Amino acid sequence: MNNKRKRGRPSSAHNVRVTPDFREHPDIEKIGRALIAIAIENAKEKETNKETASLAKTALAGYLPAENKGDIMS
Repeated sequence: MNNKRKRGRPSSAHNVRVTPDFREHPDIEKIGRALIAIAIENAKEKETNKETASLAKTALAGYLPAENKGDIMS
């Protein structure tokens, strides 16, 4: 009964080692495109974080007490 084929990826397939391939003349254009793509993603993430923070601030504005207006009952 143990002869059944197991489903899924074998556990030995998860142990993968990557070794860098150092080149005498690397492809500068490909490296540049990769770096630009990373910079664009970082800028988009930063912008969405700013938008989220500003939306949260405006949403909380209605719940925060007014500054230095004193007590309404006086």
